[in-house]
Amino acid sequence: MDARALNGTKVFLTEERWKHIVLRHPELENKLSLILDTVTNPDEVYIDLQEPFTP
Repeated sequence: MDARALNGTKVFLTEERWKHIVLRHPELENKLSLILDTVTNPDEVYIDLQEPFTP
């Protein structure tokens, strides 16, 4: 599973990591598409001026 972040970075979520998330947060089980959409279209973005993004 993957999504492209607002800055163009491709974000990967493996099946193993997703299972780990759902194990600890079962309320998210049917929310994968919403989570990936949030990565692609966040409500807010914060810039770290101390550590600028470098791909």
